[in-house]
Amino acid sequence: MRFQLAALVFSAACALAQSSTARLSGTVRDSTGAVIPQASVRVANAATGTGSRTNSNDAGVYIFPALLPGAYRLTAESAGMQRYEATLTVQVQQSAVVEIVLQPGQTTTTVEVVDVTPLVTSDNPTLGHVLERQRIE
Repeated sequence: MRFQLAALVFSAACALAQSSTARLSGTVRDSTGAVIPQASVRVANAATGTGSRTNSNDAGVYIFPALLPGAYRLTAESAGMQRYEATLTVQVQQSAVVEIVLQPGQTTTTVEVVDVTPLVTSDNPTLGHVLERQRIE
């Protein structure tokens, strides 16, 4: 039994040592240092464009546990904040930590006035004319 346990521990250590992936993690915060939960974080391979997406948890933490070595583009977004973009290169078995700081977005107000009054009545064959009250009197 003791030999089997030692063999199991040794094989687990070897399996970890032979890993060919990297890990990326960090925390999404605003400019005041407060964490931003549910921020959308995406990492995409710069060469292939393939990637994955996750959301930060309630503590603002995001994790990509298994990235292939290479160059990546990291983006993060949250409502009311400017988009964060960065590039990074990860190596085999690297545990990279990138702290994301989102800046407040610019507030804009758009007012669009649309006139929905129909110019032609197509469902009624009558003619009509509008007279002002002063003309009628």
